[in-house]
Amino acid sequence: MLRVARPAGLALALALAAALPACTDSAKAPAEAAIRTTEAGLAAVEAEANRYLPGQAMALAAELATAKAAAAKGEHKQALLAARELPAKVEALGAAIAARKADLAQRFGTVVASLPDLLAAIRERLESLSAAKKLPAGLDAQRLQAARGELAVLERDLARARSLLDAGQAIEAIELAIPLRSRARETMGLLGMNEGR
Repeated sequence: MLRVARPAGLALALALAAALPACTDSAKAPAEAAIRTTEAGLAAVEAEANRYLPGQAMALAAELATAKAAAAKGEHKQALLAARELPAKVEALGAAIAARKADLAQRFGTVVASLPDLLAAIRERLESLSAAKKLPAGLDAQRLQAARGELAVLERDLARARSLLDAGQAIEAIELAIPLRSRARETMGLLGMNEGR
């Protein structure tokens, strides 16, 4: 069988052409691995990230989308450049969420710190007035009934706020707790009380 000799230059060109995809695809596996790791990590923290740090969550999701789009086009080097730092960013996001939750829990504690004492004082005042034969000037049965109703609501809302905190909904817990102190003071005013007593 007659073999046609190929010019040396042509053979070299063919060899380079065959090797080029392999060189180009060397970024494919690490890019895909980084994307998979990021997707899994982001899915694990997504709900809390959207609740506590929505801006960071959106930015990270956008970076992941960029990496995936490059990978889908076969631009694996670009995909790797976009994705290689994302797993570390997901870890940092998880740490930031934990810090944010701890800060909110501390804030909640500060907001509700004096409420148990205030509610206890209101309860004692109501018991004392209910046992009295005659109400002090400026107080009547209608005011007492309103104060009893508000005390019940305050106690319910404080318990609800604590339940929200325990359920990981610290932002909602704080939002519910913030007005409770002023409402307690208003109830004390109905009963002729000062906050110091």
